Amino acid sequence: IVGLLGPNGSGKSTLINLLNGLREPQAGSVRRIGNPPPRVAWVPQKYAYYPQLTCRENLNFFASLLAVSPQERATRMDQVVKACVLDEFLDKQLRHCSGGVRRRVNIAIGLLQAPDVLLLDEPTVGVDPQTRVFLLEQVRQLARQGAAIVYATHYMDEAMAVCNDILILDHGRVVASGDLATLLKGTAGA
Repeated sequence: IVGLLGPNGSGKSTLINLLNGLREPQAGSVRRIGNPPPRVAWVPQKYAYYPQLTCRENLNFFASLLAVSPQERATRMDQVVKACVLDEFLDKQLRHCSGGVRRRVNIAIGLLQAPDVLLLDEPTVGVDPQTRVFLLEQVRQLARQGAAIVYATHYMDEAMAVCNDILILDHGRVVASGDLATLLKGTAGA
């Protein structure tokens, strides 16, 4: 898990948008290495679902966009519902759900892609402390299962809780990088 840490406007979301192909770099390049290239899923900071639909309807819609068999779609639906603990909310319209449930659905939609690389842009914004702890544990679990994760946050405690390596950004530049111990010693490089 690589953390992108910095204040608002430091370039975290811009870097994620470069990694997911929504923006083109002004210099340099972004390459996906591998054959086939890794599956990359993005969970944006803002909610990316249809609030007038139920949780189930949203998940079904986004699963229907995947180029997989109906059986694989059903398997993935079951997996993300379990991973994000959404069973009791499946038939509830998202506009009537709490911020924590909405955030979990946002993440579940990204997980439907069974990504090799998961880009999380401030995934705990607007959630209560209990949901925050739950989401951080889910991120660690995804990494244990083999996903590479880029985790953007402006909370040092979140970066400390989940990230192996951290890039500290300011005005679009990496001002320090390294593991937590190196950063705390002040010997990190940029």
